[in-house]
Amino acid sequence: MNKVIEVNMREREYQQCTRCVMDTSDKYIVFDGKGQCNHCTEFIERTSKLTYQGKLSEQMLNKELEKIKKSGKNNKYDCLIGVSGGVDSCYVAYVAKNMGLRPLAVHMDNGWNSEEAVNNIKNVCGKLGIDYQSYVLDWEEFKDIQLAFLKSSIVEIEMPTDTAILGALHKVAAENNIEYVISGGNYATEGILPDSWFYDPKDFKLLKSIHKIFGTRKMKSFPAFDFKSEAYYKFIKGIKLFYILNYVPFSKEEAIKTLENELDWQNYGGKHYESKFTGFVQSYIQPVKFNVDYRRATFSTQICTGEITREEALKELKKLSYKEDTIQAEKEYVSKKLGITINEFEALMNAPAKTYKDYPNSEKNLNFIYGVYRRFFGKKPMYIIKDHQSCLICSSIDLNLLAGYEYNNLVKCADCGFVFTTQEPTEKELLEHYNQYSRDDYLPPLTIKRYNELLDEMEVYRKTNNLLDVGSGMGYFLEQAKLRGWNVYGTEFTDEAMSICKSKGADMRQGVLSAEWFKEGFFDVITSFEVIEHINNPQIELSNSSKILRKGGLFYCTTPNFNSFSRRYLKNKWNNILYPEHLSYYTTQTLTKVFAEHNLWPKKTLTTGVSLARIKSSRHNEKRFVPITTGSADEILRNQFEKGAFYRRLKKLINSILTLFRLGDTIKIYAIKK
Repeated sequence: MNKVIEVNMREREYQQCTRCVMDTSDKYIVFDGKGQCNHCTEFIERTSKLTYQGKLSEQMLNKELEKIKKSGKNNKYDCLIGVSGGVDSCYVAYVAKNMGLRPLAVHMDNGWNSEEAVNNIKNVCGKLGIDYQSYVLDWEEFKDIQLAFLKSSIVEIEMPTDTAILGALHKVAAENNIEYVISGGNYATEGILPDSWFYDPKDFKLLKSIHKIFGTRKMKSFPAFDFKSEAYYKFIKGIKLFYILNYVPFSKEEAIKTLENELDWQNYGGKHYESKFTGFVQSYIQPVKFNVDYRRATFSTQICTGEITREEALKELKKLSYKEDTIQAEKEYVSKKLGITINEFEALMNAPAKTYKDYPNSEKNLNFIYGVYRRFFGKKPMYIIKDHQSCLICSSIDLNLLAGYEYNNLVKCADCGFVFTTQEPTEKELLEHYNQYSRDDYLPPLTIKRYNELLDEMEVYRKTNNLLDVGSGMGYFLEQAKLRGWNVYGTEFTDEAMSICKSKGADMRQGVLSAEWFKEGFFDVITSFEVIEHINNPQIELSNSSKILRKGGLFYCTTPNFNSFSRRYLKNKWNNILYPEHLSYYTTQTLTKVFAEHNLWPKKTLTTGVSLARIKSSRHNEKRFVPITTGSADEILRNQFEKGAFYRRLKKLINSILTLFRLGDTIKIYAIKK
């Protein structure tokens, strides 16, 4: 093992994940108390859900296919596919053609093609009837760049190839007026890949600096691709990348069978061995010199998807990453092709390992530029996380992506019209999110007044004298109810909120509401202020509430209105769409429906208010709404409407109109248990 690697390994005690086979060869790896690493945990909790998810993935794919076909309506080709002769790219060509696309296949030839790869490209394109174009690099120029990277001693030896692929494909797409480049990248087989093993190939400053130090020729025809090129192709030429394999059932093994049986595809004997240089780099140079064995990432993904067991992976990893009987011939072949002796190659292998940070680079600038881009233009990856397989209200499996809200994972039930996110947050996500909550102990005087007006309405229901507030927050409402003689009870999740509510005289229960906590029919009134949108099990919550509410008792509920003017105006910028805080989005119709199933019948339904502060914060892409404070726009407006009879009548008129057309920001339902 290289001496530098020995030093690095001594700096951190060796550890391997107990679930997958990733280890401390990734210097940024993190293990939990069970010894399980961040890579497999992230894959299982998130990445695995970015792959094919049945009907919802098919809906998204069909929408993209419509866009692709429309973009190329008056063109010979409607998309471009980069083909290497490998499994993924050849299967992309197969899928695209079978879905009615008219692709142009482009191969970036850097001089290292294996014979099998060349034959595969010819067979696949020929049998599918796809036009094929080869983008051939200037070999002497490219060889000089590759040798420079080998001399630089950084692990990203394949950066020149990765950059050239991007540059070549975008250039050819632009020349042919093609707007979509379809890639074979996918989460199903490449879901785990540590950041420490590679660096951004769009850092052209790094490429130029390494070539300037170690190269001997001028760079003239190399297809450069940096952030400026990306901006030009994206914003001026309108070119987009699309990862089609994330939207179809994709198994490497099944894909190989299909390609072999239908297209005479030949297996070349290893991941990325369609390129002799890439195969050599990943099987020998990176594992031996840098202790980076890509098999670990591949096997770990396969363990998480159930394709292999951890024991099988460990058995494979005991074998050398390269073929011992042919490695000497491979080294001699690569050395000769690069124009160096075998001794010079061995000297480069024994040179101290370095990182891209040892050379001039644009990392800081790229982080800033892409940070700004994501802030103003970026979208989440187009995928659907489908933790829920059926409607949360009616259990229908007929769920459709909500047009315009795909990036929020929102679906609409075709049977009952309920809108919700199919993504279910983990306990970790919820803890991190709710720990950000402010516990500012300020309650606007007008809110105290409104609480007491509401309590006035509740007096007619007082028999047992027991009142429950589900999700009590800071306990403000319970505090006012207690002052009026009610026996007040509440529920909350955090220790802090529990303590605050108890200090105000409330009898508290911690966790999700359970019917076992109280006798049947124990309460006269149950309130739920802006709570039901936070839960993804409304049927259970309402069932428990109904059991402990007496017949004739009042269930009072408020929640954001998905049919509100604000949401219609702001669309997907409406910052009530806030994962993982808000999971369900109600209208008066869907809320009434789910209430009725639990014998809760609306006596009065209102939709009131339009928050100017929320509209303003949403338009500025602020994901969290700033609460009402003394000087906020909403508080000033609320106070203005209290100044005289005219303003009060005007407010009443506005809320009447908002209720009539169901356009108010907040749904307020007074439901009686029958």
